Amino acid sequence: MHVATELETRSSLALLTVHPLATEAEKILGESGYGDLRRLRCECHDGVISIRGRLPSFFLKQMAQTLVARLTGVRRVNNQIKVT
Repeated sequence: MHVATELETRSSLALLTVHPLATEAEKILGESGYGDLRRLRCECHDGVISIRGRLPSFFLKQMAQTLVARLTGVRRVNNQIKVT
């Protein structure tokens, strides 16, 4: 039987915590007027926003990146969106 150490427990909880910037990014995507952008998910670590999901066009992929990059506090956008 494995008993989690305090460090393991804190690390796991940190992974579950949603960064406010990621929440703001998802909000801006959802309010963009492009319905497909609502399905994207964002994560943030040290000012780097990662965007994940699938979109039907490269235009929408670029639009998502542009919208998120404008947010205050975003240092870089890691665009992992797949175009299908």
